[in-house]
Amino acid sequence: MKTYTVVVGKNNGTGSYEGHIPGLPGAKSEGRTIQELNRNLQAIVKQLLTESDREKDDDFQLLTEMTLIRK
Repeated sequence: MKTYTVVVGKNNGTGSYEGHIPGLPGAKSEGRTIQELNRNLQAIVKQLLTESDREKDDDFQLLTEMTLIRK
């Protein structure tokens, strides 16, 4: 299982959560809730890993570690 660190912030203008994975270009998304952000980032990571053939692991969880940053 691969674990990714996700940096999450809240956009005060829209109220949505925005997140990205440092060191994984293109791995960024947003969601109205943390759960939606999690689902969106999982889909993006799976797509990025499939496209690049960096790693094929069907059984991974994305948000096992999360860093929240207050602005």
